[in-house]
Parts: sequence; structure tokens; C-alpha cells
Amino acid sequence: MDTISKPVAEQPKSKLVPTSSKKTKGKSELSTGAST
Repeated sequence: MDTISKPVAEQPKSKLVPTSSKKTKGKSELSTGAST
């Protein structure tokens, strides 16, 4: 979680959504949903 939280926070929402989605589908979706 820490590893994903760091890059996600630095990257923009538009870019972190698709990029994270491809890297971690399950975990990314949960984080993205709460963030948006």
C-alpha cells in the first residue's frame, strides 16, 4: 500500500488512474474509487 500511495500521490489523477489500473487492477480500483 505504501509503495502505491507514494507514486499515486505524486502522479496526477488522470495519469495515475490508467497507469495504476494496468499495474494493480484490484488494489488500484479501490484506491482510485475512493480518491475520485
